[in-house]
Amino acid sequence: MSNGLFKWFDSLAALLILGPLAAWTLSSLSGPLGSPYPSPLTASNPLLGAGAALAIILLALAAGLASGRFFGRGRGLVVAGLVLAWPAFASIGPHQAFTLGDPILTANRLVGEAALFLVLGLLAAAIIEGLSPVAAEEGGLQGPAIAPPPGISPTLRSLSWGWAVGSLLAAAAAAAVIAWIVAFSDYRGQSLFAALLAGIAAGAASHLASANRLGGQPPRLIHAVVAVLLVGVLGVLIARYFHADALPQAAKAVGSNAPVQLVPLARLMPLDWLAGAFLGVPVGNTWAAGMMERSPAPHTRNA
Repeated sequence: MSNGLFKWFDSLAALLILGPLAAWTLSSLSGPLGSPYPSPLTASNPLLGAGAALAIILLALAAGLASGRFFGRGRGLVVAGLVLAWPAFASIGPHQAFTLGDPILTANRLVGEAALFLVLGLLAAAIIEGLSPVAAEEGGLQGPAIAPPPGISPTLRSLSWGWAVGSLLAAAAAAAVIAWIVAFSDYRGQSLFAALLAGIAAGAASHLASANRLGGQPPRLIHAVVAVLLVGVLGVLIARYFHADALPQAAKAVGSNAPVQLVPLARLMPLDWLAGAFLGVPVGNTWAAGMMERSPAPHTRNA
């Protein structure tokens, strides 16, 4: 199969086969008051929900790794994001989650779900980025890959680099600001769109914050992915302790003229943040790379 044909195949497989299959894993779960398609840990049986979450991640990882090995880490993450977008769109939103069941229990479970997807998303992103080359298009170039796969362990260790804190903070701040502005409702499509824009902003901010520290080497995408997922955890925590027992009223008031509405960061469910991170971060990184001039290599000297 030629590269051009496979480039169509991987996207179509993610959109038409693996994505619907990932969404189908939620159909076997029962949510609050028997509602269909709950988010994994808001299901009546959280253990089955955790299994569904793992299945969703594995499907996304399979699609992303297959694509990334051929076309680079950025496309690998995007293809994985296409798979994740299906269950994110199919699952219930905060309005149903907080009004159909016990709001405090639901909030606690959503904190756990966001933390679970933080860990699973981190591992999936590390595998895809660690085993995929860096495509030349990420540096605004044409041609073959500009860097070989860095490996899973070095990708994970990059999170402990001294400058990684600045990259994470820049990406998290950008994602939080964009999501806060854009998430003016909790409709599933609009929430997913807000998460996508947050991911794009995080990818661009992370690139801009770290590119000049790497001597011309490509920045790590995993930093921005982790930053977006951390904002997802923070959003649910803020809602849990800011609204407390008033969560149902705050969730119902979203989009109205009520003075107290669910905080915008909590209008995105954990699956929204996950899909937005994988879809948006590579786009933002590539855009920022194309806008920046390449830094000269450290050994370059003027004649």
